Parts: sequence; structure tokens; C-alpha cells
Amino acid sequence: MDFEQKQLEERSDYLENNLVEEWYVDNEYFQNIQKKLKGTGAKLLVGPRGTGKTHQMLIAHMSCLKNNEKPVSLYVSFNRYYHLEPLISRAPNAIRIFHTWVLAKIVLAIHDFGFSSNTNIDSILDKNWLSKESLETFIGQAEKGIFRFQDEKLLHELNVSYVKTLIEELILLTGRPRAILLLDDAALTLTPEYLIEFFEIFISLKSSNISPKASVYPGTTEYGTKFHLGHDAEKVECWINVSDDMKSYSEFMDQLINKRLSFIKSNMDSDIIEILKYASFGIPRAFIFLVRSYIQSTKQTKQSKFNEVIDQHSDLIKAEYLSLKKKVPQFSNIIEIGYNFFQSIVDELTESTKNNEETKNIIVGIETHSNNMVERMIQFLNEAGLLYKYSSTVSHGHDREYSRYTPHIMFLIRSKAFTAGRGFDTQKILEKLLSNEKKQPLRRKFDRLLSSEDITNLKLDLPPCPSCGAIRIQENQRFCHVCGSELVIPSAFESCMELDVSIIPLTTLQSNAVKQANFKKIKDFYSVQNPASELIKVKKIGGVRSQEILNRVFSIVDEFLA
Repeated sequence: MDFEQKQLEERSDYLENNLVEEWYVDNEYFQNIQKKLKGTGAKLLVGPRGTGKTHQMLIAHMSCLKNNEKPVSLYVSFNRYYHLEPLISRAPNAIRIFHTWVLAKIVLAIHDFGFSSNTNIDSILDKNWLSKESLETFIGQAEKGIFRFQDEKLLHELNVSYVKTLIEELILLTGRPRAILLLDDAALTLTPEYLIEFFEIFISLKSSNISPKASVYPGTTEYGTKFHLGHDAEKVECWINVSDDMKSYSEFMDQLINKRLSFIKSNMDSDIIEILKYASFGIPRAFIFLVRSYIQSTKQTKQSKFNEVIDQHSDLIKAEYLSLKKKVPQFSNIIEIGYNFFQSIVDELTESTKNNEETKNIIVGIETHSNNMVERMIQFLNEAGLLYKYSSTVSHGHDREYSRYTPHIMFLIRSKAFTAGRGFDTQKILEKLLSNEKKQPLRRKFDRLLSSEDITNLKLDLPPCPSCGAIRIQENQRFCHVCGSELVIPSAFESCMELDVSIIPLTTLQSNAVKQANFKKIKDFYSVQNPASELIKVKKIGGVRSQEILNRVFSIVDEFLA
């Protein structure tokens, strides 16, 4: 990857540490996040994909590594948790394996801290089963769904109390004041059983000098009955509210451009850059994607390039949102109807904004309701980054409270909410986009935004009992209420493994190589011990090209199950 390609890399975990630091934008909003991450107390860093949660955690981690007066910092990513998902229906001790997997990754982070900070930790990790090699082997085997008898000792001995003791000893050994645990990618939304277990571990690790921090998604993260958000951990927002202060948001994006993307100033019209800032909707990863797509577009005119980029990215966001139906099939109806709901909001705000010459309307107030399925529907939209939810409600008379939302601005741009007439005048689009917000947000009841048919169909889509065909009556039902047979929700991981290789974005040469190597489904890449060696056997495919193919495969899996 050359330097310019690195500048356009969307994910912080794919960048070298020096670039993560060099391209970090430091402003008041993010200074507060850093203060929370490096400070005392348990914290939850909340935001949809691409808002910079990993970047923030890595910056805090590297800052602590370099300064002996700052806390011990243990950074752990749980982004491969879904590999353990099939164990839930196969292994009676699945929760115990997951529990040990989490703790093993934290102990492995102690090894990494020792190496990165030049600290000799042999006196702490003096057991054979705590060696880096033993931990990595257990983690790797657990992620393959394999359990070995020699791992029994690790499952028996490695508990929360033991790990806390190890961290306490590390604090004493280093002479540092305390420790922070930066637990990234902790929104284990595909496995609620694991997620609840994770937060029990999270709270149990908390002490006067050990402060766990976890990054999660908004909306659908389930914490379990023993975890109380606000009491057990403070919520820290990582998603910038674009509509709150558009001038400050633009200045933040200018810093990002100056530090990382300065070359675009000579490649793109300034008005286009400005509009794309707002089209990214407070998600830096999306802005980088939009810039890259615009620069790489083969269209001839500024208007055709712009339209292509907006259409392409909004279609991708929609497809990513609707892919949730495959990940959590029991919510298929709710997810599909949710997009109708979102589109209705966009249509209503577009019409309202077009009818006001001096002001815009990008905030909708939706009257509170008692329908739990509507709330679940909104949570999915919030998690996907399609709806920004304001933290406070607004009252309009007795028993009339409204929750406020802003839909993804890119979809308002696509629907021509800020465009007057037929032409393409970027200056006028910007003027309308930056005009004052109407004093009162648009107010709607949810039954105006959804058809009566959609409201009727707003229910769980649970598979019937495989034995007698009876329809389930509860989302978390374990056994059939008619015949007593065990009920199992289909595995998202196994569904992903069954996907055809045709969904992988490969070149013609790469696609032909995959076919010749007899890889037909995603699972085929996991079923052979060394898939790279199988690809190398194909003519014109060497080590570099085989690795490129595997990177694309694993990226598809990560995106599907993220």
C-alpha cells in the first residue's frame, strides 16, 4: 500500500501506530473522550461503525505506553467474538469457554504491555499455562470451535479474581498509579448470551484502581439485568452531532483534511468537499470513503461524479443496514419496515425543507409511544447510523412528549432536500444546507410515518419448531411450548460461512483463481489448513496475490458479522 492509499484507508486498525497518532484530530470534543478513557471509572464509548471508537482507544493506549506516570494500559479487541458463536448451540460449556477466552485475551494484553513498555513481567506470569504461546493457542482453538483436554486447567484456573490480581501486581511492578482496560469491539450484538456474560466480567474487573472501558454500538447493545448503564458505567458519546453546530463540525473536518487528506484540495472543488463533510454525517470513515470514491470516479463532470458518489454510498449504507436481516433473522420484519420508516422521515423532511425558503428542517420529533417493536425498529436504525437520536425528549403539552431524530444527511442530499430547481449549483446547495434550522422541528406520530399494514407486520419473524412446526411465542424461547423440543436460533456465523464466493469483490484474475482452487463458499477458505498454499498452486497467483484474496475474504466476514 503506497502512502496515498494509506491516507484513504478507512479503518484505524489497519494502520500503523505512527499514522494513527499522526492523523489524530485533537479538539475539545475528542479531548473529553481521551480524558474519560484515561481517567478513573468504568466507561462505555458509544457510536456506530466508523465514528472513530478504535482510533480513540488506540490514541489513549499509545499515550499511556509512552508515559510512565500514566496508567497501565491494556488494549484488547474482541472483533472475532463471532467465531465462538456456533459453540452456543454445540458445546454445553460455551459460556465458560467464552468467559476464559475474554480473560485470556486480557492476560495476553499484559504480555503485549510488557513488550511495548520494556517491562519484564516474568515474575507475574510465571505459570506455563499463562505463557504467551499457551494463551494464543487456546484463543486460536476457541475461535475455530475446537476444545482440547489440555485447556481444562486454563478454564478452571483463569477467573476474574486471578486476572485482577495479575493487573494489581502489574501496577505495583511498574510503579504506575492505576490501570485502564481498553476493551474494543465489545458490542457483541450477534450473541446476546455472550454479551451479557461479557458485561458481568466487565463489572467484576472494576475496582478502585482498575478502570474498564468498552466500545459499543448505540441502540441494540444488551447489557443484562445485572448491569445498569449510568450507575455501573458512564456513557461517552463518540458520534458527533452534525446538526448541533455545523460550523464547529466543518472546522473539525478541516483539521482531518489538513492532517491526512491535504492532497484533495487540488483534486476536488471546495464546495464539493464541504458538502461531502455533511454527507458523511459525523462519521470520519464515511468521509474518507466519499473522497476516495469521488477521486477515483471515471465520470466526466462534477455533477455526474457527485451524483455517482452519493448514490453509490447511500445504496451501500442501505444494503449494510438490510444485511442485518441475515445476521438476526428473527428481526427481519422489523428491519425491513424500519427502512420504510426511515425513508418516510427523509421524504417528510425533504418536503418541509423545500417549502421553506429561508430555513431548513432536518430534525423530526416523533411522539413517544407504547409499541415496543417501534422502539426496537428505531434502535436498529440508530445502530446502523441512519438515525441520530437526541438524548433528551421535548414536551408539547400534557402527555405529549417527542423524541427527536436527524436522519442521515446524505439521504436528504440525495432526495434533493437542499436543491432548488433543476440545475446543479453547489453554492446554493451549501447555502440551504447551512441555513438556520426551523424553530420547531417537524412533529409526527409514528403511525403517520408507517402504513397500517407495516404497523401490523411489525413483529418478530421467529422460525417455527423444527419438530412440530409450532410458531414460537417469544424471542428468547428455549423450548417449544407445544412439544417441548429444543429451539435454536440460526447461527449468523454459519449463515456467513454458507455465502457464495461470488459476493467477494475480486478482480477477474482473482475470481478465476478462487474457482480453480475449488473454493465455492466462504467456509471453504476456513476448512483447509492453509488456503494461501491452495491459491498459490493456480497459475499467475503468487504469495502477494493470494494474500490479497484472503484479505478480501476475511474483510467480507468481518463486515458481515461486525
